[in-house]
Amino acid sequence: MPHLFRATDLSLVGLLVALAGCAATPVSQSTRVAGLPSSFATTDSGDSKTPVPLRTVAPEYPYDMRRSGLSGVVSVLCLIDENGRVQDLQVQKTTDPAFNQVALAAVKQWTFRPAQRDGIAVPARVSIPIKFISREP
Repeated sequence: MPHLFRATDLSLVGLLVALAGCAATPVSQSTRVAGLPSSFATTDSGDSKTPVPLRTVAPEYPYDMRRSGLSGVVSVLCLIDENGRVQDLQVQKTTDPAFNQVALAAVKQWTFRPAQRDGIAVPARVSIPIKFISREP
């Protein structure tokens, strides 16, 4: 069975993703996908690489939440398998449960270049923050 990245590797990835604010892209009205770098940083060794998003889908900002002026963040924890498909999605952290289902539905459609260790594709767990930012009064 291929080895998964250590928890410290994923913490580093989460930090790097959070710090990549310049890569945050506005999507579908007031929704932002936080920390969408063009590629994730290489982890601890020169031959270990984290997953890279190839296709992303923006979540639908719930109409009632947007109209109410509510913002929020959903951190989606998922497994990226050795084929780059998203598996085993779960909400890791949320500011408002009303955003959870649309965030999960969007991330489920993403595809990745899989993580690699020693040149071989391996599964890896990643945390993807999805921000919902209201711009309406």
